[in-house]
Amino acid sequence: MEYAAKLPPEYKLKGLKEKFILKELIKGRIPASIVNRPKQAYRAPIAPSFLGKGAPEYVQELLSEKILSDYGIFNPATVVPLIEKIKKSDRPTELENMTLAGVLSAQLLVHQYIKNQTEGLDLKTISDPKVINESTLN
Repeated sequence: MEYAAKLPPEYKLKGLKEKFILKELIKGRIPASIVNRPKQAYRAPIAPSFLGKGAPEYVQELLSEKILSDYGIFNPATVVPLIEKIKKSDRPTELENMTLAGVLSAQLLVHQYIKNQTEGLDLKTISDPKVINESTLN
């Protein structure tokens, strides 16, 4: 690993060809069809991690009909049946897994950065909100 880190960049990447030196080293030892095949993304098991045995308690809370309704981003009538379907499935589809991840991520963001930060605040009393952007910093 240390040796590879010390290699000049042109050995690691040639144009848009990644792992150039590695591919040169294994040429003739591994079939070209394997060396040149496109990358494939690793798909982590989303549903079992968040809905399976030992899943964090906060997940059930954030995906509950009440919290979905309170946060108001997603329609609980759509999300709750989907969550139940995923829980009953041995192998949720990629789309179901990605939907679960998206809904849960959004719910977490709302919980962490909106609901927790504004708990007890009457936002209507803020008379002069400031927008901070690059022009206000100069």
